[in-house]
Amino acid sequence: MDARHIRNAAQKAGRYRTKQLCAQLEELVPKAQRRGEHTLSRRPAARTFAQLLEDLVKHVAQLKEDVTVVKEEAAKREPVKPQEPVKEKTITPSVLGEGLLTGRELHIMILQLNSSSSSSFPDWRVESMSWSLEQWWKLSSFMCRGDGSRFAHLVHPRDLRILKAFESNLESLSGALPPSMTARVLLPTKLGFKVEPIDFVPIHLSRAGLASFFLNPKSPVEADENAIGEEELRQFVGSFGGIYKEDDLCSTCTPRDIDRHMQEVTGSDHVSSIFSSTVLQSVVRTEEALEALREAERRFGVESKAHLCKLVETRYSFDVEEEGCISCTVYARMCMRRLLDSFRSSWHKIGEFKADGKPVQTLSSNMVEVSLLACCRPEEGELLFLETHTKKGKERECVHTRMVCFKQERISMFGNLLKKDGQSFQFEYVQRRVGDLDEVDEMA
Repeated sequence: MDARHIRNAAQKAGRYRTKQLCAQLEELVPKAQRRGEHTLSRRPAARTFAQLLEDLVKHVAQLKEDVTVVKEEAAKREPVKPQEPVKEKTITPSVLGEGLLTGRELHIMILQLNSSSSSSFPDWRVESMSWSLEQWWKLSSFMCRGDGSRFAHLVHPRDLRILKAFESNLESLSGALPPSMTARVLLPTKLGFKVEPIDFVPIHLSRAGLASFFLNPKSPVEADENAIGEEELRQFVGSFGGIYKEDDLCSTCTPRDIDRHMQEVTGSDHVSSIFSSTVLQSVVRTEEALEALREAERRFGVESKAHLCKLVETRYSFDVEEEGCISCTVYARMCMRRLLDSFRSSWHKIGEFKADGKPVQTLSSNMVEVSLLACCRPEEGELLFLETHTKKGKERECVHTRMVCFKQERISMFGNLLKKDGQSFQFEYVQRRVGDLDEVDEMA
């Protein structure tokens, strides 16, 4: 919902409230007789807004005159008492807090800090936020609710350490406010999201662990889209198309490790990602690939399935659809160039994925919805995808977000999982570029 729609809705509500008040005044304010007005009609016409105000002014003036006469008569009968000093009206903290949160200019967020020294995941929950931030929150397609949500899902995964460092500073400070911090936040936009540095200025800390912050973004909260033409956008995203393969030296884990921890978080064995081991291993469904695996095991006596992700090449191509939505088409094949005389299987289509924020059916399950959002950053030379994982049910909740970063020579998927035991699992899975799309290959 943009600013114009919000403004129109507020004006409509104001007109409706004015109409209700006029109807109440029509019954309460006596109607004054006007020159040239006939009173023969049983049902006189309703007064205009200006006439209603004129009658109200006359009626209030008459009441004030009556009160003055009564006071003068009472003063003649009773002795004059000394006036007591007038107490100055004070604003209570609750009234002041409500006024700040309902303001339309200040970006204020109140977070419940659940400190845990044994985990690198800052488990901060949203307690409340100002009106301006609520409008930003509503733009987000994956944050289903405000109060109670984990704020870390809206922070760049590599900046979660900044939030954790803020927690550590609280332990060394005796009641004083810690210095402000700057972290990259994922701001929703009309077509995807953008990464924006935001200053978090602490303004209050309570003993109950509530922290209030002023949020000062570098640009307006209603983040605008990048001013890039459709053809230029298509050329930019197309430049990342190519053939990639696992880089086990730069990866901190395997897709199978990520899937195992993800099942613990969601309670579901859904595929969850285009980098899932289930997706990558789907290439062995073909008889051609199965025969090559059996031959490799027979020749070298190794269990190839345990290292299957290292034998898989992935082909990515990108396109821009209507209204600037970015789509990604993924193929995979088995490649054993050093083992079986440069063996390469035919390409197996994994699927086509649209980064429109809607649930991706092939990645979602009956318990968890997975959606994709895109962010183009020409200045940094990277194309970002945000994977969001949302639990279904009466109270939908985002349980995990991860980032997929495409650069010219590599792909990296990274994130942080908070497990049920309070421990976190940080991961980064990397694929390096091994070929271009102009190579002629057979598609299955």
